[in-house]
Amino acid sequence: MPPLRVNSARPECENLQKTVADNTRSLPQTLTEVQAPGVITERESLYLDLVRATAAFLVVIDHAPIKFDVSVPRWGHHAVIIFFVLSGYVISNTTSQKKITLQSYMVARLSRLWSVVVPTLLLTALSDAVGSHFGSRPAVYYDIHFDYPLIRMFSALFFLSESWLSIQPFSNGVFWSTSSEFWYYMIFAVFMFAPLGR
Repeated sequence: MPPLRVNSARPECENLQKTVADNTRSLPQTLTEVQAPGVITERESLYLDLVRATAAFLVVIDHAPIKFDVSVPRWGHHAVIIFFVLSGYVISNTTSQKKITLQSYMVARLSRLWSVVVPTLLLTALSDAVGSHFGSRPAVYYDIHFDYPLIRMFSALFFLSESWLSIQPFSNGVFWSTSSEFWYYMIFAVFMFAPLGR
């Protein structure tokens, strides 16, 4: 930035020139000197947890009319979108702070997903087996498809249940969001790790 030209014969002009020069030196000279966004602070993390908990509560309330025949606002879809936005924000912040390779990124994402997906699928299969045979409301299972169980479990385990058509893992109708989350991670990986210009 060119220096500000003032009449240095006057004391107030000398002070102004010194102030401008000091402030100019403190500015970044190139874009590479601009710091990346800071790490998520403890206060911000608590705020994100509050938003996440609120969104989870809205999802639960959204399913209440189906189970309990009550009238409540249906904001579950909006809450799921909030989950996706929060996940994208946290992941982009994390990858910008660390030197993460594609391999470490994939390991982190898959371990996070499978740590929930595997017990969820096992619990779904067990609950459906018990509920459909010994439950007090067998009519609940009349519209649930139990055909091709291996295909349903395989598709859910490898996040393919929403790829071409919806392959619901038995009674777990809300599993669709996990498959969508996985493919959002893959899209992010393409933009994050693919070489530019190819």
